[in-house]
Amino acid sequence: LHIFDLTDPENPQWQSKIGTHQFAYDVCVNGNYAYVSDMYKGLYIFDISTPGSPAYVNHLVLSNYPKGIDYHGGYIYLADNDNLLIIDVDPPASAYVEKTVTIIGSSVWTTNVKQRDGYAYVCCGDDGLHIVDVDPISTASIVASLPANGSGTQGIIDLTFQGDYAYVCDAGYGVLVVDIYSPASPSQVHSVSSWATGIALIPGEDYLCVGAGYNVDYIDISVPTSAYTDYQLPCDGDAPGTPVVDGNYAYLPDRGTHLRIFDISDPTSAFETNSIKTPGGGVDVVIENDFAYVPCFAAGLMIVDCTDPYYPWCVNSIDTWEAMSCAVSGEYAYVRDNEEGLRIMDIFPPESAYIVNSVVPGFGIHAKLDYSNGYVYATSWTDGMYVIDVDPPGSASTINTLTTTDSYNDVHVVGNYAYIAGSTEGVHIIDISIPGSESIIKTAPVAGDSPNGIYVDDGYAYVIGNDFHILDIDPPAGASVVKSVTIPGYPKDIVTQGGFAYVVTQDGSTQENKVVIIDIWPPASASILTSIDVKDWPSGVDINGNLLYVAENSGLRIYQLW
Repeated sequence: LHIFDLTDPENPQWQSKIGTHQFAYDVCVNGNYAYVSDMYKGLYIFDISTPGSPAYVNHLVLSNYPKGIDYHGGYIYLADNDNLLIIDVDPPASAYVEKTVTIIGSSVWTTNVKQRDGYAYVCCGDDGLHIVDVDPISTASIVASLPANGSGTQGIIDLTFQGDYAYVCDAGYGVLVVDIYSPASPSQVHSVSSWATGIALIPGEDYLCVGAGYNVDYIDISVPTSAYTDYQLPCDGDAPGTPVVDGNYAYLPDRGTHLRIFDISDPTSAFETNSIKTPGGGVDVVIENDFAYVPCFAAGLMIVDCTDPYYPWCVNSIDTWEAMSCAVSGEYAYVRDNEEGLRIMDIFPPESAYIVNSVVPGFGIHAKLDYSNGYVYATSWTDGMYVIDVDPPGSASTINTLTTTDSYNDVHVVGNYAYIAGSTEGVHIIDISIPGSESIIKTAPVAGDSPNGIYVDDGYAYVIGNDFHILDIDPPAGASVVKSVTIPGYPKDIVTQGGFAYVVTQDGSTQENKVVIIDIWPPASASILTSIDVKDWPSGVDINGNLLYVAENSGLRIYQLW
């Protein structure tokens, strides 16, 4: 769940985020509480009295793919895969399912529900619209049904009301105008052609705002039986979902990573005023003091409280251009912001983290970084290694650039040395004992491979390319490969702990993404011990005790190892 400050609708500000652990589908708000359906986990209830710090209140486990929800008079009306659930949420901390109404049909796929005047209108995809008399709740039952039109579309997925009419989204077909003067005897009186994926009424105006494919349709309903599309506004980006209208503005989440905002003060000439990115998938992860710091590319740096690893919560997200990797030390996070350079963030406390400085050394592409003793060491495919003095953070500056003929990928700093995985030449070991005068003392080839990741631990460098390699780096000037292990998929990141290496891998051909666990002691006899299947595309990994933190395309996932 993401919360935005819309005090100035033309300059929205992302406030906070709180997790539901799997797949948040729909939300409704009443007073100080937000009710969120999660398709795989059930109903979550959050206290949003302080929008910048939402708090968990209750979780009702529901297993049948909960989707659309609506609130009315102390009850949540929730549509799951083939039921209408009526949930008593007064008080929210003691919520329970009071009534279940089964929706029976040939192709039931409930998606949404709206309650109005003692009736619940349940959107059931190709099975149409079902109307349930919910007064009283104890005897709730279906009193009428309305079929969807056509075939091969998503069917009935959303609706809104004005007067004696319901305006129903029949996806891929249009907006149906339904007379519900008598809810037990509804009748379709008109339809308007539209892709119709989400719908909202513009208050005080006889207009509908309709998310429609890659456009927004504005439909004149001043005469319901002859409603028509007045005009269509292109939505630059991904397809819009269900709009929400408040005052002179319509807010549309698209199916990519934006909240889009339209000025509808004059419905006949609406225009998009702004869009704001929402935090998304993780590309790297660092664990520090029970917090996970997750660069999320265009979504910035996500900070997750993992004090209770079974219920981690996103406590903050700091917007950047394209956050790709980070290092954390003390009260600061150092984030590589793609070609925009280095962002230095004050992360104490994490809930109030903010950017204190930006250094733009011209990173080039694919830079990784590490921090040690007041300096950030950042690598680049095209430009070598940058040394940035970040003490104090407010006056950070680049003090050296070490150029190379290789493409530098990952970097790990230990003691007086920076160890770099280079795509063509192998592992580069750089003496950093004198800041500003860094120099390469050894390049150790990794035969037949292109290193892209490296982790150094207890006299050995653990390197990933197409496979896994162990180098003896004691002494650094004599570094050499002592063992190579073939691993499945394409390795993306590595961490070691307690005699084991953990490598996250992707495999585009088989779609089998894994954490490969390798027994690395003794190093000369290293071998694969086992592997863990990973749900989504993994890009980064870190470890803390018996918990493995994996940055995936869908965010942060935590695995218990033992």
